[in-house]
Amino acid sequence: MHLTLKFIGDPGKPIEKAGKFIGDPGSDALEELINSLAAVRFVPFDLQLNQPGAFPDEVQPRVIWMGVDHSPDLLALQRKVELAVSLALNPGKQGEGAGGEGVHDSGVHASEGRDSGVRDPGMRNEDHEEYRPHITLARSGRSTVDRAQKFLSSIRERPVTLEGTWRVDSFALYESRRERTGAIYRILKTFPAI
Repeated sequence: MHLTLKFIGDPGKPIEKAGKFIGDPGSDALEELINSLAAVRFVPFDLQLNQPGAFPDEVQPRVIWMGVDHSPDLLALQRKVELAVSLALNPGKQGEGAGGEGVHDSGVHASEGRDSGVRDPGMRNEDHEEYRPHITLARSGRSTVDRAQKFLSSIRERPVTLEGTWRVDSFALYESRRERTGAIYRILKTFPAI
């Protein structure tokens, strides 16, 4: 499981403004991203699970997730990651250094043996998308909407049985690939708390 802090984009697609491709032979974009993320500083903190939900909505659930309680520490980490990614992928951009405010990712996830990436409802990222902290439990295709709705209902009917609180003591840069059997995640680099 993971909680996404920043989704950078699909592998092999150009990174806007910088004209770079992460992972292309001869490209230094991945190294710049890793270096920028390595400058992010945070202290370990705890997260608490709360209610389940679905994207885009509960009528046509494509992703079923478990939310997390509001966490100033998580939001601070997410902002630092957002800035670090922006600085790494847009090197001409002026601003504070990544050590105080930044991080990058093809997918950057907070972790504790699990990976994490989270956004607070109402918070907007640099792409003006709302950040909703959550842990993805399942994905469904169009042909499995009925099963996804039943699964979501069954989660709502039972008390949360997942470990309610966990310690976030690192985050990771992931590569994800979509296969016919589902998404395959590979950790490229882990960044521990200080």
